[in-house]
Amino acid sequence: MLSGKIGVKWEKKGANYKGSLTAGSVSCVLMDSVAKIIYIEEQVNSREIPPKAIGSLKQQYPDMEITDFFRITDGKSNITYRASILCQPILNDKYEVIQPKPVLPGKK
Repeated sequence: MLSGKIGVKWEKKGANYKGSLTAGSVSCVLMDSVAKIIYIEEQVNSREIPPKAIGSLKQQYPDMEITDFFRITDGKSNITYRASILCQPILNDKYEVIQPKPVLPGKK
């Protein structure tokens, strides 16, 4: 996870401290006031995300681009995942983007 010389920018977040890292796969670490790790967030490749999670994302957001995958490990070694989903639909030959017409209150 963390090895060698790494640049860290620290900022206070409430009672905790968040370190944003500039090298390695770890993107940030959140610690409490006695330096106990609350979580570590690492940027990972999509191949490191469980296939079931990728499938669920693709099903829920079929026309959106899923990027920037993260593995978040809390202080008790519980792992969760996060991904960024671009708001703009992907335009290609398979999909046609149709904007719904607004529905006014009281009208169908």
